[in-house]
Amino acid sequence: MACNLWFVQYGSLTYSEPLFLVVSWLFVYLVLRLDSLHESDGWRRVALWGLAAGCAVVVAYLVRTVGLGLGLAGLVYLLVRRAWRQSASFLGGILLFLALWTGVKALAWPDLKADTHQLQTLLQVDPYDPAQGLETPKGYVMRFVGNSDKYLSKHYVKMLGFRDKDSRETSRAVTALLYALFLYGAWLAFRRRDRAVILVAIVTAVMLGITFFSLQVLWDQFRLILPFVAMMHVVILYALSDLVRLVAKDSTSIVMGALVGLCSFVLFTKEVKSVDFVTLRKNLSTDPLYGYTPDWYNYLTLCREVGSQLTSDEYYVACRKPDLARIYAGGKRFYGIYNIPSEDPDELVDLLRRNNVTHIIVASLRRDPAQAGLGVINTIHRYLYRILQVYPAFLEQVAQVGGQDDEPAALYKLNYDKAVRVADGAQ
Repeated sequence: MACNLWFVQYGSLTYSEPLFLVVSWLFVYLVLRLDSLHESDGWRRVALWGLAAGCAVVVAYLVRTVGLGLGLAGLVYLLVRRAWRQSASFLGGILLFLALWTGVKALAWPDLKADTHQLQTLLQVDPYDPAQGLETPKGYVMRFVGNSDKYLSKHYVKMLGFRDKDSRETSRAVTALLYALFLYGAWLAFRRRDRAVILVAIVTAVMLGITFFSLQVLWDQFRLILPFVAMMHVVILYALSDLVRLVAKDSTSIVMGALVGLCSFVLFTKEVKSVDFVTLRKNLSTDPLYGYTPDWYNYLTLCREVGSQLTSDEYYVACRKPDLARIYAGGKRFYGIYNIPSEDPDELVDLLRRNNVTHIIVASLRRDPAQAGLGVINTIHRYLYRILQVYPAFLEQVAQVGGQDDEPAALYKLNYDKAVRVADGAQ
């Protein structure tokens, strides 16, 4: 993992996956410590470790919503182990910290409404088109199959070094083989009562199960399984070592060491060959954005210009991906638009007005990062479309980076004085 570019690159990205990975392994450690307590240990000691493990679940949940699945995995593990006291203290820890967090939110932000948009998006057939309706039971099964193929036979195999980094190929046979190895490893751990591998197998199965059933297949982003790759390694290598032992017997450790070394060597050599030294030199000297695809180059260039030109706090710019925009704008805050909370154009205008938004960036960020022409992330486009149908003069373009055929990003000023209805709904 340490010499694996697919893994290491997330140490310098702003996604939450590295933090979630750390919390997940902390959770594994705490649950194993909780399970190691004996009958002679008093309730106080059991309660303390249960609270710690429960707290880890809630922290994971706050980092990524799927983190709540760690609670289910831990509870299943403790119940399988018939650790009744530990199960009770663990569940109590989760409920206590969830209650504390809910109370803090209610006190700090009494007017805050629950955001159910993420759940609604997951339930839809198409996350970007609500008109296609909600997913069916058969659709969820197809999601699981499709995601299994993409994340296991494509992304996971890439991370092992057995596929080219740009490959889009999937294989149902490879998916089935990986599932077979995983199930065999889990079965071995149960048979041998190997607590650590049992817990890791349950956590992996629960978290990947939630991921594969809940996510639409079109998202296809490796980062969504990143926190669980090392856990998959543990169970699959556990199975392989047993299979190798049937053949190699006393040489098992040598064969397994050679296998892991081979994967590491292949990955390292591929990564060294893939380094673009021309791009690296330009990134370090003149242009830190050189080498980005045109959609991101134009978007981040515009964000950088916003940070240098609209320096006053009176300017508040809305955009998609506001955290990334803020980094390249020198720390200037942006207002994020992640969904369309209403079909009413007046409510949409009022939401921007109440948040003191003065400008908005409309970018051409690709839905498929690897290929242009397959659609863009169009949340802001659809947001503004509803407004412009009623108030066509609401936007005033003030800047653009990139030509019309070059995946441009444009900055617009919001004219609230042009978004006022007069008599009988006319402008």
